[in-house]
Amino acid sequence: PCVVMVPVVNQLISVVGWTTTGQAATGITFADMSLLHGGDGGEARFGSYAGGPAAIVSLGPLASGVSLTRCELGQGGGNGVLIGSSNVTGVLVDSCKVLDLGGEGVSITNQDTADVMITDNEIGNTGQIYFGQPAIVRLKGRSNLTVQHNDVHSGR
Repeated sequence: PCVVMVPVVNQLISVVGWTTTGQAATGITFADMSLLHGGDGGEARFGSYAGGPAAIVSLGPLASGVSLTRCELGQGGGNGVLIGSSNVTGVLVDSCKVLDLGGEGVSITNQDTADVMITDNEIGNTGQIYFGQPAIVRLKGRSNLTVQHNDVHSGR
């Protein structure tokens, strides 16, 4: 597997479409990767700062058909996966380990998000920096948001 270790980068992966033309970024797969030490390291509050959202993987406007499979996301100061922008659809997070984070494990914060499947993951030990109301999995969206068969815990 590929290992990415960059200690002070706000985001390791950011997927966005072309908002000026409306063209989606679509059909993107990340598989068998370790994405560690991303996020803001706790300098930002409430999961974001002027440079953008603090997350290891951030899915922005017009991201569609994005999958993360058998990936390890962890040891970051912000969120593991953040879907925080409008018009994000068709996301799969499957068989991943999302652990040891300052913020939330998987966070969907935009009401326009649709068709997301979060399945067969281990998600835990989150909220290590942001003590306000971080969730292991946060859901906010329009339709077809599925969370199933996950091992969710607050630490081991």
